[in-house]
Amino acid sequence: PWQADIESDPNIELHFGIDSTATVPDLGEPFKIIIDDGAHDWPSQFATFKNYWPHLVHNGVYYIEDVENRDSLEQLLKAIAEHLAGLTIGVSIHAGQKNGRADDMILVIKKL
Repeated sequence: PWQADIESDPNIELHFGIDSTATVPDLGEPFKIIIDDGAHDWPSQFATFKNYWPHLVHNGVYYIEDVENRDSLEQLLKAIAEHLAGLTIGVSIHAGQKNGRADDMILVIKKL
């Protein structure tokens, strides 16, 4: 039922089945929030980030959900920092705990 509520909300756009590592289709106006809940490997997450980051408004927030592990997080952060060299961004990391290990890490990047 919650998905029907989201789908009927005029302030939310959902896009399914898009190859986010390829060229971005025309999605209309820029987004305030982008949530990447696609592939969970850092190279795919970075490819998606490169494609969608330009479609984020100033002060918009980009979420990368399900970063696999700390090594993937470090690689992803390094790639993003190199890609956005010279730009000011805000970064935060949220990690749950499951069975004594980090689980379901979410990387949050704000366009400043």
